This record gives sequence, structure tokens and C-alpha cells, in this order.
Amino acid sequence: MRILFVSRFFPYVGGREAVVLLLAEELSKTHEVAVLTPDLGRASEKYLIYHYNNKNIQKILKSFRPDIISSHTFYLTPQIISANNKNVPVVLTLHGDLLNFGSNEDKKMFLDMVSSLDKIIVVCTHGYKQLNTKGKIKESKLSLIRCGIDTDIFQPRFLDKKQLRKALRLPENKFLFVTPARMTGYKGIEFLLSSLKKIKNYKDKIHFLIATPPSRYRESEIEYTKKILQMAKAYNLSDLFTVGFYDFISIPLLYNSGDVLILPSMTEQLPISILEAQASGLPIIATNVGGVKEIISDGKTGYLIKYGDTNALAQSILDIFGNSKKYRAISQRNVNFVTPDYSKERMIKEYLDLFQLLIEKNSYVCRK
Repeated sequence: MRILFVSRFFPYVGGREAVVLLLAEELSKTHEVAVLTPDLGRASEKYLIYHYNNKNIQKILKSFRPDIISSHTFYLTPQIISANNKNVPVVLTLHGDLLNFGSNEDKKMFLDMVSSLDKIIVVCTHGYKQLNTKGKIKESKLSLIRCGIDTDIFQPRFLDKKQLRKALRLPENKFLFVTPARMTGYKGIEFLLSSLKKIKNYKDKIHFLIATPPSRYRESEIEYTKKILQMAKAYNLSDLFTVGFYDFISIPLLYNSGDVLILPSMTEQLPISILEAQASGLPIIATNVGGVKEIISDGKTGYLIKYGDTNALAQSILDIFGNSKKYRAISQRNVNFVTPDYSKERMIKEYLDLFQLLIEKNSYVCRK
């Protein structure tokens, strides 16, 4: 099988890119794989990297001759559809909440292309129901494939946490809350800061880190970071809160050095960061948005809070900080939860089964 993935790609880092990298790495062991991306791409001997522009898509499709096209970037998909004169099956995976938080232009672009897609993959039940009811997309067009992670990489490691934090330039003797996020408004960082005002008396005991990938750092994110740091200073939280830059390779070590993951987002679907942190043994505090409640059981594997409820977020922070017995119980439940249901093996099999089904269906139609 010749599989062409279309996506933002490394060194541009995020949950979507992590999924595409995992799919490309694993499927290239038994199939021919290429990645079409507007980014530089991470060089690999296992699969091809094609650099996208508006003029070369048709040439790339003719050169690689894919059996299936798996797009993970909706705004590149219309060009793919237009250039696809061989009628190769095209599948689009939606990783974000496009219908609620996309621009009107993006929503129209997406809905206009639906009829030209062979399948739309959604990563959580919330997204499936939303596209079916709000988007009026038939269930026959939709497929639910939850994200998976590499639990060989993301797992509890009983390392010297103090030495690990020293290497990562983190506070060595404080209870550490980690938020892996782009520096953008919908990640809820302002909401987090507003909540921290209520617990700033704990600044000698706890610390909050926003871990952002340097490769995604654009002008808008630079300006937003300045705004956040000014806000932290105005709230007298500079000793409690920092922003740090950590690349993809550092993330597993960052989870092993942390104590709790906080994701205070305004919108999510199925956050890869939560799954990675759970597999690493971290309790989770997250907003009850999108598909988050599908992977967090409130009080058992973490805390679910309403976005904007600063009292609830502050209380959740203090509760997990002050209850070591509860912390250990949640930590173990998270490891046990992720391992079977959100493994890379399960995700890859479901993608491969769908690809094979669509290729066979397309072959039958062509023969007719």
C-alpha cells in the first residue's frame, strides 16, 4: 500500500503532528509512505518528505502514485482534491473543534469539501456527534478512530527527579504543574493565571510551567507570551509561573519531572498531551470541553472543571497538592487506563483497516 499523509509536520510540533509522525514511522515498516507538508519536515530514511506549494501537488501525486491520501490539515485538502485526477480515496482527520471555533470561512471551506471526501475521521465521540448533528454530515461519511500514543516512550520512569529537573532548568524542590501548550488564547493560560491569584501564598511550595515548542513560535505567539508574562507580573505571580521552551524530544522527560498536568483550554477534542501525561503517571486537571471527559473520570483519573471557573481550578490544584494518597491512586489508575485503549497499535490497525476498505471499494468502483 502506498500511503500519502498531508499535514503540518516536524519541526512544527503539536498533537496532530505527533499522531502523523507515529503513523508514518510505524506504517512505513510494511508499506510505502510519504508525507506532504508545507514545513521543512524531519528527514527520514523510512519515508519520503515532499514540500508543498500550490504548483507542485499534481506533480507529487503523479510521482508518488498513492493508493490512499490521508490528510490531517483541512485547509490543504481542497488543493489535494482538485489535483487528484486519478480518483485516489481521500480521508480527512479532524483534530480540532472546527465547527465551534473555526472562522466562518474555514467552516464553509470544510462543509463544501465534504462530498468530495471518502471518509472523515474524528478522534473522539464528541467530535463524531458534533459533525453528525451540527454539521449535518451522515454517519456513513464518518469514522471514529481515537488517537494512540507510544507507551514505550511515555511511561513512568523512576529517575532522580531532582537531577532531571536540574537538567531541564526547572525548580528542584517544588511541586510542579506542567501545561504543554502553544502560546495562544484558546489554550486557557489567562484563565490559569486568574486562578493562580487565589493561591499565590503557595509560591514557595508549588510552581507552574507553560511548556511551549520553540519550532511553532510565530510572531503572534511572541506577542501573546509578552502579554502573559506582563499579566503574571501584574498579578505578582512571577515567582509562581514561568514559560519555557521544550522540543518534542524533551516532552517525555518533562512529564517524568513534573507532578501534575494542567490543561485549562477553551477548546479541545482528544488532547494527546493528556494521554501522554496519563501514561507517564501524572494526575490531570483539565477543563471539561470537547472529548476531554472521554479520557478523564472526575475524581478518579483527574479533575474536570468548567472553563472560566477560577475557584474550581484553584481548589483542584490545592486538593491534589495536599493529598498524597489520592495523588498516588490517580497516578496508578491513569497508567492502567491508557495502556490498552490508547496504544499506537490499536490506532494504527484501525487506520490501516479503513485504508484497505476504501482502496478495495475504490478498486471495485473503477472496475465497474
